[in-house]
Amino acid sequence: MKKNIGSQLALYPAPVTVVGAIQSPLTLECNVVDIYDTLDFENFICTIDSTYVAEEYLNGEGKVNYTTLKPVLFEFPTYQYLRTGEVIGKCLSFKKTWEK
Repeated sequence: MKKNIGSQLALYPAPVTVVGAIQSPLTLECNVVDIYDTLDFENFICTIDSTYVAEEYLNGEGKVNYTTLKPVLFEFPTYQYLRTGEVIGKCLSFKKTWEK
C-alpha cells in the first residue's frame, strides 16, 4: 500500500550536513520510494542517493573498508544489534569444491 508520509511524519528533504553526517563515519542519504504496511510495522523501500564516509574508513581505491568500519546491523526478529567486520570467506570461494 502506497501512501504519502510527508505530512504525517514531518519528513522533508534536507542536505545530509543538516542531519549530522559528521557524527557518523558512514551516512546514507536516501529517498523513500514506497512503504509496505504490515501488521505491526511499516517497511520503507528507499533509493540510496549519496554515501558519505569518513576518510579513515576508505581503502586505497576509495571504497568503504568494512573490516575497519565494522558497521552495526539491526536484526528485526530478535531485536538485536550485531557487530560486523570479520571476513569469513571470499565470494564464490566454494565454487571449485562444489563443481567436483
